[in-house]
Amino acid sequence: MARRTGAPRAKDANYINNSDVRATLLWKPFDKFQARAQIWHFEGRQGYTQSLNSLNPPVITNYGGVKGFEQSNFELYSLSMQYDLGFATLSSSTCYLNGNTGYLAAVAPDSPLVNRYPSYNFSQETRLTSNGPGPLHWFIGSIYSKAKGTFNFDLNLGGIPFVFGDTITRTKSWAVFGEASYDLFDGKLVPLVGLRYFNDDRRSVNDQTVLGTRAVYPGGAKARITTWRANLSYYPNDDLTIFFNAGTGFRSGIVQSQFQVDALAKDGIISSQGVRPDRLISYELGLKSRLAGDDLQVGLNLYSVRYKNLQLGLNTSTPFIPGFATLGDARSNGIDLEIHWKTPVQGLALGFTGNVNDSKFLDVNPLVAAGAGAIRKDGRMLNTAKFNTRVDLDYNHPIGDDLDLVMNASASTGGNRLMNDG
Repeated sequence: MARRTGAPRAKDANYINNSDVRATLLWKPFDKFQARAQIWHFEGRQGYTQSLNSLNPPVITNYGGVKGFEQSNFELYSLSMQYDLGFATLSSSTCYLNGNTGYLAAVAPDSPLVNRYPSYNFSQETRLTSNGPGPLHWFIGSIYSKAKGTFNFDLNLGGIPFVFGDTITRTKSWAVFGEASYDLFDGKLVPLVGLRYFNDDRRSVNDQTVLGTRAVYPGGAKARITTWRANLSYYPNDDLTIFFNAGTGFRSGIVQSQFQVDALAKDGIISSQGVRPDRLISYELGLKSRLAGDDLQVGLNLYSVRYKNLQLGLNTSTPFIPGFATLGDARSNGIDLEIHWKTPVQGLALGFTGNVNDSKFLDVNPLVAAGAGAIRKDGRMLNTAKFNTRVDLDYNHPIGDDLDLVMNASASTGGNRLMNDG
């Protein structure tokens, strides 16, 4: 389908080219030990942008002479090791990710905006998992992460440098965690409990120049949070599982630039460079069943999630400059359904997944609601569709000794999503 910019400047303008190369080495000098090393390089490039000003016809406008693009470049290095100690398995996973993404867009004709996001992340996880044949199963572990992310921005309005600078964020985090379960009544009833303590420290410096005036803003956010999980699973037979799950979770506070804070303030939305962490507690009741000799699999889940100090990204009236803020408290109640059917036609399988939910704000932050009319008490949660469905068709049939015919098709639909600007 043609993509046009201007009147028209180019056709098929927002092409996409992705490429990657990966090398993996597996080393197993003896039965109780194995190591796996991997190097992965990925590159992506797209002309102009995925954001269209019109769907029918599909058009991108307001670029003038700016030939926009989006691009990314990543290298991933990882090493995983496992050692069987007999009573337990000791595992280690080390990962280093180095990358850069960015784009050139236009906020108005001949007014380019350049954003770049160079970053790196190092993480190390160690885990000890039980191997015993008894009814008690457990694991304990720890994880350490160190990262640096830079947000470079440069906005030029009709030849006048409007704003440029960067926000550098450095993070250090660590966590310890554990989980244990016990098989009751020969494994038909299995209770499980888990606990995790997380420590996160984020520091940022925003250095920006607006219309020739430079300012430096230090910022940051910290999180010291304990989360838990409890589960009870019932297995009346090999073909049916009924379970109840409850747990808590969180997200560390987002760190953003002062320019993003200012863009929100321009729209009457008050936020800060370091947004507070949000929390949640969730409850889930579900079942998984195999019917018709394993040809039909059905999964049904009922869930309820409650959010505290929900943080989300918001559009602003400043083009291509989103911001982040604490919106308030919210809850989401819903139903998930999943069906997979191996049809009588050899090699043909059909799948269905669907969700229906009722998600709304219970309370709102007045400093945000004053500038975003769509955010209100008892109003819909932002960026959440009321329903979504997907149908999949897979066909796999041998057509020779070493050759298979593989075909798949899918179709999906979903409800609309409410944004903060309505």
